[in-house]
Amino acid sequence: MYIMLCGYPPFNGVNDKYITEAVMEAKLEFPIEDWYCISAEAMDLIQNLLTKNVKKRYSVKQALKHRWITKNFKNKKVSKKIAVKAFKNLKNFKFASKLQ
Repeated sequence: MYIMLCGYPPFNGVNDKYITEAVMEAKLEFPIEDWYCISAEAMDLIQNLLTKNVKKRYSVKQALKHRWITKNFKNKKVSKKIAVKAFKNLKNFKFASKLQ
């Protein structure tokens, strides 16, 4: 979900060592230039899904009951603005992965 919303993985680095360290640190950032049109509710869900502490991390059941999911996917419609941005981000991520 993180990649779909912003176009890159939540924990990144120049090589596997740095990526592993970033995952272990589990510090999420939401740079304004990438997240300006993403709601606080969506970011809250992502933070709860990527929480380092397993006991505090959301389960699938909790995620499906999160306000962002229930509010935005009740009628299974996604705003065109979000859908276009998500598609573009996935496309860019796929291309970037090939380059690496």
